Amino acid sequence: MLFAAAKASPTPPPPGGVFSAEWLETAGVRILIILAIALIVSWIARSAVRRMRRRLEEAQDRTEEHDLRRLTTITSTLTNTILVAVWSVAILMVLSEMNVDLAPLLASAGIVGVALSFGAQSLVRDFLVGFFVILEDQYRVGDTVSITVNGGNFAGKVEDLTLRYTSVRGADGTLYEVGNGNILFVANRSRGTGQITVEVSVPRSGSLRDMERRLDRALEDMRTDPGMREMLAGGPTAIGIEPVDGDKVQATVSAKVWASRRDQSEAALRRELSRRLTTFPAGGADGS
Repeated sequence: MLFAAAKASPTPPPPGGVFSAEWLETAGVRILIILAIALIVSWIARSAVRRMRRRLEEAQDRTEEHDLRRLTTITSTLTNTILVAVWSVAILMVLSEMNVDLAPLLASAGIVGVALSFGAQSLVRDFLVGFFVILEDQYRVGDTVSITVNGGNFAGKVEDLTLRYTSVRGADGTLYEVGNGNILFVANRSRGTGQITVEVSVPRSGSLRDMERRLDRALEDMRTDPGMREMLAGGPTAIGIEPVDGDKVQATVSAKVWASRRDQSEAALRRELSRRLTTFPAGGADGS
C-alpha cells in the first residue's frame, strides 16, 4: 500500500482546536508529510509510465499515427488510474487529520458506488474491454474486421476506436458504432498474410507445352517486377495449365498476399497474368 488506510473516525482535536499552534505542530505536520508523499508517488508514477512508453516505442520502432495513438491511450489511462488512487487515499487521510468524521462519507460513497455499479455497469464494461483491446492491439483504425455482437454481425473498416466504442464503416457506406463491451467475436482480416489462387483463361497459341513455357516466363517476369513484388508477399507460383473450350487454356497460379490488400492483390495478379500470357511469346519475354 502507498499509504496507511484512512481512519474511519477522527482523532480527538487538540486543546487549541484545528489550526491552532498545537494542531499545526502535530496534525499539520502529518498533513504536509501525506501531501509530500502523494506528490512524490505521483511523480514516480508519471516517470515510470513515460519510461515504459519510450521503451515500447524504441523496441517496436513504431512511428505510425495509430501506433502512437494506441500508446498514448494506454499510458494516459494508466497514469490517470494511479493518480486517482493515490490522491483519493491522500485526501481521505488529510480529512481524517482535520477531524472530519469519515464514517458517513464512506457509507454514502458505498451506497453511491452500489447504485452506480447497477446503472453504469455496461459503461464500465465498455471501458474495460476497450482498454484491453487497445492494450493487446487486437485491431486498430484502418483494419478490415468482421464483428459479432448480440443479435447479429457486421463487417467493414475500423474508422474510430476509443475506450468506450468502436466505429466500423461498412462496404455500403453504413457506419456502425458499438460499445466495446457488446463485442462477442472479432475476425481481423488485416493481419499477416494469406494464400490466394487465381485462374485465368486465355486463347491457346501453340501446343500445351508452349503455353506452359509462356506461363513460366510470365511468372518469372512478375516475380521480378517491382510493382508486383510490392503487391505480393510471395510468389506467384504455377499450379497448372489445362485446355478448356477447345481453343483456350486455363492457367492456375497461387501467391502469398498481405491480408490487408487481399482483394487488390488478387485483381492485380489476375490482370497482369492475363496480359503477360496474351503478349509474351512461348520462348520468353525477350522473344528467345
